[in-house]
Amino acid sequence: MQKGDMAVISYTATDKSNDRVFDSTIAEQAKKAGIFDERVRYEPVHVIIGNKELMPALEEELVKMKEGEQKKVLLNPKKAFGERKAELIKVMPMKEFISREIRPVPGLMVEMNNVRGKVQSVSGGRVRVDFNHELAGKELEYDVKLEKILTEKKEKLDALGKKFFTGTNAEIKEEKNVVEVKFNLILPRPELKGEFASIIFSNFPEIKKIMFIEELEKKEEKTGSEEKPKKEETKKQAKKENKEATKPNQETEEEQETEEQEVKEE
Repeated sequence: MQKGDMAVISYTATDKSNDRVFDSTIAEQAKKAGIFDERVRYEPVHVIIGNKELMPALEEELVKMKEGEQKKVLLNPKKAFGERKAELIKVMPMKEFISREIRPVPGLMVEMNNVRGKVQSVSGGRVRVDFNHELAGKELEYDVKLEKILTEKKEKLDALGKKFFTGTNAEIKEEKNVVEVKFNLILPRPELKGEFASIIFSNFPEIKKIMFIEELEKKEEKTGSEEKPKKEETKKQAKKENKEATKPNQETEEEQETEEQEVKEE
């Protein structure tokens, strides 16, 4: 494989310092490790080689693999999430958290100035936060399988549609170097269209234009004028049934009157 190629992979990632599985695309592995999340879709993922979607060292091993091959890749801290840095452990005043309506306690994950960190301690109006990545300084192992290498343009476009517009049932068509993406809803994250277009233009030089269509169908509502005739019809039907129900009683009364007259004549 080379830059711009698309692959479908599945993997399970383990922190070798304690053999803890921290990520997986396989539901059974996630359940076994106790990290299963019902909100997550566990299935092989699509990656674009050279698009910085994987750690460089992991991608280097992936491009050497053949379709269907499975391999365990060991990454030292430097090739994974880097070494831990003392300067990323900071002591901050409590007022910084109060202004953000955050009540810091040890172990709490917080985001300060767009950087995520973990509260280590709280003492005397001061809070100690570790802004190192949770896996910094860790040796990691990725058990990765190259499920498929995508080669056809249509399957690549469909894969990209699924990757960027998950859960939208986007329909993607390509004709005469024009790509059309149709949605049956208003896309909740419109910025994804720009990201999708950027990937398409950089990986498919022949594509000159992309059209996004957000199509909604009006739901017809019942009006008062439509409901009125139905109500009248219901009333007529009820009246008719009531009339038919009382008819036998009327015939019985007529028969009784006839019998009474015959008795009198005798």
